[in-house]
Amino acid sequence: FGSSVPRPLFKLSCDAMAAATAVAASAAAAVEERQEAQEVGCKSAAGGLAKAFLQLPSALCRVFHFALRASGNLRGGEAAAPLAASTAAAPTDATASRVAAPAAEPACSQAAGGSSSSTAKGADAGRIDERGRALKSWESYCKFVAAPGNKCPKCWLMSKHCCCLGLPGGVTVRPRIAVVLHHLELGKHLGSNTAKLLLHFGGEIFAWGVEEHDERLRRLLEEDPEGAVVLFPCAEAVAAGELAAWGERPRIVVVLDGGWRECKHMNEAIDPRIRRVVVTTARRETFGGTRKYGNPADAESRVQTAAAFICLLQELQEDPAHVEALTT
Repeated sequence: FGSSVPRPLFKLSCDAMAAATAVAASAAAAVEERQEAQEVGCKSAAGGLAKAFLQLPSALCRVFHFALRASGNLRGGEAAAPLAASTAAAPTDATASRVAAPAAEPACSQAAGGSSSSTAKGADAGRIDERGRALKSWESYCKFVAAPGNKCPKCWLMSKHCCCLGLPGGVTVRPRIAVVLHHLELGKHLGSNTAKLLLHFGGEIFAWGVEEHDERLRRLLEEDPEGAVVLFPCAEAVAAGELAAWGERPRIVVVLDGGWRECKHMNEAIDPRIRRVVVTTARRETFGGTRKYGNPADAESRVQTAAAFICLLQELQEDPAHVEALTT
């Protein structure tokens, strides 16, 4: 804006712009993370919230501009071009920060290794940011387990509603269960999550995106690729009933837990040589649900993680006692 603007006022405006951009980036990232493909009813509201936050920097620019003109510090059309450029650039910068928050940009530059491709830099920053979020969620979960407060660290419900005593004890289902939790589920550890119940029956927890956990999962699948399956309804998945008809019984079952978009991303990252399996008998009317979906028609055909795993055991003709224990 030139030398006519007092330095303290100029610095204040810069600080306000930086804060607004950070708020916009955080809001957009939070909306994007929390939006699940199933909850289509929330899409318009989430999009409106993100759009409102992204407009903050531009709005602040205009307010500052008119304040300067009113005080006589900015004459006529001076600095109109810089102002237009700054207001036009602000939403673009905020939108770009949805891929990587401002704090992650230095790491992005180092990871890019001086590459001239902005797309590659954005992808690297996204991966770095995702790793950081996953690690933060895992650390948060570990702290929660160590000091759960008024919640149960096993069922994640409020202590007064804890269901652990009602679960059958000493039951470990036959296939080895690898419960792979996306950091959006693990970090929130909501009581509505059902995948954590599989841990009570011998399931092993894997925090997706945490390098140590990803490596442990990779080694597990490499030990027995022929006997492992991933429970996910993709195009190339085989019906569990067909495996049973062929006399095949998986020794390792990878259970993905997260929103549809997150589970799809996790599935794509797992070795494609590992067979995918899908259940055909799961119905929401049979198992109920702890979460709502925006479209009632879609909700009828959707079940949560624990229900899908129970149907998998049924269709694989596993021990009825184990199936009964999980449905209790």
